[in-house]
Amino acid sequence: MLSEGRSGEVRTATGSLKETRLGPYGQSIVDDSGLGRYFESARLGRTFLVANTAVQALSLGSATATGLVLSNTLGSGKALVLLQASFAPSLDQTADTAVALFLNDNISAAAVVHTTPITTKPAACGAQFASVGKADSAATLPATPTLIRPMLGGGWATAAGFSQTPAVIDPIDGALILLPNTAVSIQALTTAITGLCGFVWAEVDWPL
Repeated sequence: MLSEGRSGEVRTATGSLKETRLGPYGQSIVDDSGLGRYFESARLGRTFLVANTAVQALSLGSATATGLVLSNTLGSGKALVLLQASFAPSLDQTADTAVALFLNDNISAAAVVHTTPITTKPAACGAQFASVGKADSAATLPATPTLIRPMLGGGWATAAGFSQTPAVIDPIDGALILLPNTAVSIQALTTAITGLCGFVWAEVDWPL
């Protein structure tokens, strides 16, 4: 069977059949070559984002977490597919430290206690899509979380000089999925650090 495509922009109605899209040199056009890898998910109201509303001191891998916590509630019917995590320090540090993602993955554990909730936003800005994911700048986790993904090593500052701590965006790109009653948090290791944290994620039906 001959596989054909059509050169130029193609827009079709949901459920209709259409040939694939080609570029002027016969190359296949896919999402990353068009409006970006997250466009379709954002357009359909599946992608959400959140960030601290003020600078926040990060806890040290603690169940009494401060920084940024993203949790998926029990019975949500969704899985949270992590796309990005970010951290930007706001103060010079006085000792070496590290920032990492910490995980609570016991689906039988108690629920996260939402101490200081933060409003999440849809990636389709201005739309009324609501996330099932819950975000907090402070929360009580059901147990001490496990460090699963380092993000950056922090610098330090003294009277004699300093080592710059850069902002970082971790492109997780779906390599971490939160099932119902699990949580991920951005926390520090060894020495507290202050700054702004962020998450971007997509929500898909569960079971996958």
